Amino acid sequence: MDRAFRWAFIGTGTLAKKVAREITASERHVIATAYSRNREKLCAYCEPYNAYPAISIEDAIDRSDVDAVYINVTNESHYEVCRQALELGKHVLLEKPFTMNASDTEKLQNLAKSRGLYLAEAMWTWFADVPLQVRAFVQSGKLGRIREVYMSYCAYSIGYAPRVSDPLLGGGALLDIGIYPITYAYRLFGFPLSITCNGDIKNGIDYGEHIVLGYDGFDVKMDVSIVDTKGEAMIIEGENGFLANPGYHYGESAVAKTKSGVDIFKGQRSYLKEFDSVADEIRQGKTESSFIPPQATLDCMRILDECRRQMNLVYPFE
Repeated sequence: MDRAFRWAFIGTGTLAKKVAREITASERHVIATAYSRNREKLCAYCEPYNAYPAISIEDAIDRSDVDAVYINVTNESHYEVCRQALELGKHVLLEKPFTMNASDTEKLQNLAKSRGLYLAEAMWTWFADVPLQVRAFVQSGKLGRIREVYMSYCAYSIGYAPRVSDPLLGGGALLDIGIYPITYAYRLFGFPLSITCNGDIKNGIDYGEHIVLGYDGFDVKMDVSIVDTKGEAMIIEGENGFLANPGYHYGESAVAKTKSGVDIFKGQRSYLKEFDSVADEIRQGKTESSFIPPQATLDCMRILDECRRQMNLVYPFE
């Protein structure tokens, strides 16, 4: 049996706490070291895992007992921290949104390629079983010609963490949660022929938007909000039936009803599956994720860029 995979965690917030608890319980992963700016909170985070509380990002990453780096910092810092990790010769799993724009994403991907390093987006949805089953079903043609797709992700999450409402941290609905329906639509149908986005910008961030991705013969319509409570849903209507998935970004179960009957999609969804997959691919010597291809990450960043352009959403640090 392989020894436990050793991680450096950069960022120790809410998500990092959930991830650490789940992956270390399997005993297939250990947190070797971690770093955050708040020293007191960092030491408290590291204690249960006997992890080294690093005094800097470089101190956390540039260690012989680190196999890869998991980056979970605020949006505006993704590019710089990832660049530093790659330049220190480490494989990286980087949280979404990958960077603030497609240009920076491409720079990181080129740097990883030049160093022969693994770099993947931590878009956990596409490490889960159900989205992969849904994609295979849709692409099989069993729904017939697609007529319309509707997706929502509307939840009162503006208070989830300070970063969500802070323009200096790259906050707002689009980058925090809008990336989920955009990525899902892209993985099902590819890059859209047209993109339309109308957003509600207040206090330097987008509170929500209505997005329409146009494809050949149908549209994918999306509602995204961090102040609405409409909830999460996905409905794909085809000439032969429909597919419904209320918890699509979580990878929850889905159902399709067509002329040939009812199909129910179930499967595993967890952070552990994501981290197991990444560790396995790194051990195999791969430099690209088979779950989250680099082109998918880059193309979705380009869609986000166009949405931001149409909303005139510009952050103070840009």
